[in-house]
Amino acid sequence: PDAASDSIQEKKLLKLATQFYSYLLKTKDVTNDFSSMKKSVRDNVRRALAALGSICRFYECAGAADDHTLDSSVFVIETDVAKLQLDNLSNAAFALFLQYLSKEDESTKCLALRAMNGVFISRPRVVLVAEQMGIITSVIGDEAPPSVQIESLRCWRDILISEEKRIDSGAAKAKMEAQKNVTLSKRIGGDQDGDSTISGSVLTKHSERLYALTLSKDEKVRHMIIDLIGHLLRQGL
Repeated sequence: PDAASDSIQEKKLLKLATQFYSYLLKTKDVTNDFSSMKKSVRDNVRRALAALGSICRFYECAGAADDHTLDSSVFVIETDVAKLQLDNLSNAAFALFLQYLSKEDESTKCLALRAMNGVFISRPRVVLVAEQMGIITSVIGDEAPPSVQIESLRCWRDILISEEKRIDSGAAKAKMEAQKNVTLSKRIGGDQDGDSTISGSVLTKHSERLYALTLSKDEKVRHMIIDLIGHLLRQGL
């Protein structure tokens, strides 16, 4: 009965996720600047990105543990929504979020970052892919608008807080042990407590830029970066 109940809930969740995914897929090429679109479209995009990002963050499929080396080629937009399943949703959604991150308007960029953060929190190794793709550099660089810088710093702070909770609670280890289909190599090579330090380690590579942001002309950027650096220092990074 429990298994049947879980299956029904998963089907409902997939149906809901597919609806949000389908809308974002249909809308992604409508414009490069959503600020020029009518309010109803902007609101729908906001809701779809927020909902899909939350699903990616809080739902963990059976094989949620990533391999030690994660290939960026797995992040491809699935154009045939009939092929969308819960076990490939996160990869396809992340690729879709990237499309929205590339839009010109600041609001959509921030929404996309927030949605991507859901993937980062649930799958820490995806942060390494983001680093390889130059995403982190682009969202905290001089060319990024202050609003995007603030959102990216807020996202990284939330990731650090989440990772700290994972380690303190032992949730990472418990989650892996509970997954019956996780191979021994993943258990050894994909040490989940080790995964919980990935984001902090990646951020320390950008320490020079992070400290430069403390001198930003934007007051909100300065406040946000000081908060983030405080978390990094408290975690010994």
